[in-house]
Amino acid sequence: MGKAARKHREGFVMTETKYIFPKQPQSVAVLVFITVLIVLLLILTVMVHMRNRKLKRTLAEQMAERRLLDKICADFTAVYYVELNTGSFEILHINDGTNAKKMNLKQGDNFNSSADQYAVQYLHEKERQEFKDWISTGHLPSYKAAGCGKNDHCLKTMHGR
Repeated sequence: MGKAARKHREGFVMTETKYIFPKQPQSVAVLVFITVLIVLLLILTVMVHMRNRKLKRTLAEQMAERRLLDKICADFTAVYYVELNTGSFEILHINDGTNAKKMNLKQGDNFNSSADQYAVQYLHEKERQEFKDWISTGHLPSYKAAGCGKNDHCLKTMHGR
């Protein structure tokens, strides 16, 4: 019977197609859902990778700025970031024991008025106006135009170094 059944199967022609997945509507929906999830996962992976590259670039820029700031702080008593259009400023570095540190400056105050206060408190009367003119936000851009940005002698003279 085994040989006869095998012969019968060998001569049998398949008239129906067998599907890997049955053709039921819920099975097709599940396949579509899984496909959509895979596509979304791939999109999310690409987005995370792009965000990671952007963060690495930002970190590299911040590290470069930090190295520059460290070099500047080694040479100067006080370092400020001054917004020339508004006059607001940010204190980046002030050495301990300096007159500027004693003034207890506040971030965002007007740079010109803070410089005026400094001049009144710590400079001789004859030197005040020259200092105020020299350090004013209206005058600071002229240093770059005059070439003072190429060497730091212009700024170091203020700090006596």
